[in-house]
Amino acid sequence: MPNQQGFLHPDTAMHNTFDASRIQQQLHAQFRKQFTAGIPACSLFSLTLECPGLHLRGLPPLPAPYLYWARPDRDLQQLGLGEAWRTTASGTQRFDTLSKALRQLERNWQREHQPGSPGPSPGVFCALAFASDDPMTACWEGLPNSILFVPRLLLRSEAGQTSLTFSCAGNELQQAEAVLSNWSGLIKQLCQAISISKKPHEEDSQQAVRVTPQTDTCWTESVQRAIASIKSGQLDKVVTARRVRLEASGSFQAAKILSRLARLYPSCLLLAIKLGGNTVVSATPERLATLRNRSIRCDALGGTAGRSQDPGRDRKLALRLLNSRKARHEHALVVQSIQSALEPLCHELALPDTPALVKLRNLQHLWTGIKGTLRTGVSLLDAARRLHPTPAVAGTPTDTACQWLQDHENLARGWYSGIVGWLQANGDGELSVLLRCAVLQGRSAELFAGAGIVADSDPQAELQETEIKLRAMLEAMQETAGPTATPLTNSKAGQRVGHS
Repeated sequence: MPNQQGFLHPDTAMHNTFDASRIQQQLHAQFRKQFTAGIPACSLFSLTLECPGLHLRGLPPLPAPYLYWARPDRDLQQLGLGEAWRTTASGTQRFDTLSKALRQLERNWQREHQPGSPGPSPGVFCALAFASDDPMTACWEGLPNSILFVPRLLLRSEAGQTSLTFSCAGNELQQAEAVLSNWSGLIKQLCQAISISKKPHEEDSQQAVRVTPQTDTCWTESVQRAIASIKSGQLDKVVTARRVRLEASGSFQAAKILSRLARLYPSCLLLAIKLGGNTVVSATPERLATLRNRSIRCDALGGTAGRSQDPGRDRKLALRLLNSRKARHEHALVVQSIQSALEPLCHELALPDTPALVKLRNLQHLWTGIKGTLRTGVSLLDAARRLHPTPAVAGTPTDTACQWLQDHENLARGWYSGIVGWLQANGDGELSVLLRCAVLQGRSAELFAGAGIVADSDPQAELQETEIKLRAMLEAMQETAGPTATPLTNSKAGQRVGHS
């Protein structure tokens, strides 16, 4: 039955309409049919089957590796299990390394579809850290700086149509029975994970409470240093990040957190990634770039205010944000940066003269939508190379801001404020900035948030802005584990020498 939020619980969906044995039979038949004329020479092989009986809603509890990507407002979910192909990179040439690997893969990737299979061909998941030289220490240990990744089983569900894509390395095709056995095992793993999922009313009701001091002198002093650097003319804006640590009596469960995030933030991109020991979860509101038929779209977000449950008060907060000289200046820096990054890559570029508002549950942002047409031969990764990091996550001028962060921001950002997304075979794709995220480590979790600092910033107001941003994840985590939490910002744990 649908719950109060309109989601069909996965336990109900799977066992009412999904016949795993039927899918296994179709998989075996279609797989053998592909090779009646011989085994192809390829680097990666994928087979997509239509799966109308599967209506997954939410992330079931799964072992690593997995990745989950959802847009509740678009009724879109992608769930990947296992690993068929990956390439990793780090350093200043990471975009070149990833682009070369992707081009080579596309030349040698054989994709087959069962007649009638819905949706696009399977794509490649990508993730890049904020800084190219980040060694991925502390809570990020075990994750690569940058990665392209294809799961062995990819479930894609959009607008009521569902497909399953099975992938394997080309050299595995010589052992067809082993490949089929592995894929069948992943189907069973998915079934078992969903069947043991607890129903919503059985979820733990313990509270995870974050305990932090009223003021955070370490972080506000960093803001004061940033303001001094800006006023001295060294830079125009810099985005400083905070991190807090939660400690709970029980383990944090990604599936439960994602279920709550789907209800609280249906317009955000929901993400869960477990490729190693820790799990990254996020509800990010910011799109870096989306490419469809050579048309690229970018979100310029900069300037933030809180929300109020009182409609009149909420309107006043919105008007104050729209008329704030500080917020408009901060936003203009982001727009100008995106515009200058895209102009050399596009035939044409269009953007409105004034920003609009994007309203989330507890935040509202100044937003400008930017649209252009990419020149022939320019890829989405080429655009990402120029766009990232934006002033919304680093500052401006970009190189100066990044150097300032390298010298003054003593925390390991890892993937926080980096890039996550999907790249499709036809060149299309969707890339987002990883914000509003947490890294789960059993009974502990680390949460990240940042604030854009300009000349007239007030350290206490910026601290409050990070508190509002952290609330997005905290609200979703409050019913997943027990007390208590401790601040991490003043701790030296996880500090490193190098980029932010």
